[in-house]
Amino acid sequence: MEQLELDDIHYPSYARVRAIRRLLRKGAVGSPVPGSFLEDSLREHLVADPDVPIEAHGGGHRANIRLISSDAAVDYLKSNGGDVPFGFD
Repeated sequence: MEQLELDDIHYPSYARVRAIRRLLRKGAVGSPVPGSFLEDSLREHLVADPDVPIEAHGGGHRANIRLISSDAAVDYLKSNGGDVPFGFD
């Protein structure tokens, strides 16, 4: 996955929706993916926000993340103006 640009941090709602959509397309529900495609500060912000359906997985130096559920991700995208990937709506 390509890394989100630092400028996306200045637009957190856009960056959040983009990250959720990418994780849903990659099938990161239940199985973690490396969070390295996100800037560290954005990843930490997403994991700490209770409204975002992302959770950290692993510990220590690992920055793996995963979606809590596909339904929660779809609901989040719909309520925040994001496009739901084909097959999930």
